[in-house]
Amino acid sequence: MKKPTATLPRAVIMDCDPGNDDAIALLLAIASPEDFNILGVTCVGGNVPLEQVCINARQICELAGRPDMPIYSGCTKALIQEPKADNSHGFSGLDGTNLPAPKMPLQEEHAVTFIVKAIKNHPTKVTLCPTGPLTNIAMALRIAPEIKENIEEIVLMGGSITSGNITAAAEFNMYLDPHAAFIIFTSGLKVTMLGLDVTHKIAASPKQLAKMRALNNNPALQSANMLEKTQDFDMHNFGTSGRVVHDPCVPIYLIKPELFKTKKAKVLVDIFHPDHMGGTIVSFHKKHTKDANAYVPYDVDHEGVFDIMIERLGRYTK
Repeated sequence: MKKPTATLPRAVIMDCDPGNDDAIALLLAIASPEDFNILGVTCVGGNVPLEQVCINARQICELAGRPDMPIYSGCTKALIQEPKADNSHGFSGLDGTNLPAPKMPLQEEHAVTFIVKAIKNHPTKVTLCPTGPLTNIAMALRIAPEIKENIEEIVLMGGSITSGNITAAAEFNMYLDPHAAFIIFTSGLKVTMLGLDVTHKIAASPKQLAKMRALNNNPALQSANMLEKTQDFDMHNFGTSGRVVHDPCVPIYLIKPELFKTKKAKVLVDIFHPDHMGGTIVSFHKKHTKDANAYVPYDVDHEGVFDIMIERLGRYTK
């Protein structure tokens, strides 16, 4: 079995469906080469249809000055369910930006094929960082279960300890592909679930947006514009102080996990009840955590998260 190399940046695959918060997560990861060796960006249908997701991912990599980043198109829809619509990120997924059409190409290889090959061939263990529906990751595990041997962990944004944001039970990413989530949480891999109970505590207030704009570089300005453009959805529906920045929790957790209070938990994903599909049942009870299958943050240092976000966005020079 291959072992991770502690002195090197963590090898990661960013699996995403940009979406403004995925976009910011990707900007933070690219700005952190001491922490992350990004092997590739894999796209999945989610916040917007897959074709638009692939445009958005390329736009963000070009914004970050990384037109060389390999980007792969993946699964268009869930393993079993038909795709569901979402409008919380606007029509384009990156509403509020004024980014040019991307020039960089998509890779010809399918995202799932890339995930399998990249994990098999990498000399150290690979961490998977999904911030959208888990379809690509689940497909890779089903096609090539042997890749588990070289996966360090899966750190994902999704799920909830309490209630959902699409249905009373289900958070968006889990709702879009509950069967993929079920595969992940029964895989036996180390999984960290950054759910709504944490992310809803991380809303971009006017104060935080002002700090982003004061950085006066294009990635930071575009990030602030995206969050401001779509903030009414979260403020109206969830009573937050601004746009919730769900997905940046994934790279920030890997950069500084001590910002999050975390416990081992038993997580079940409902794939049976029509009204509860994609709901995550989370138990911290010691009776159930004897066979815990996840680490679940339940609280977070809001200011500490934004400190890292501002510092990493501040690394961009134009």
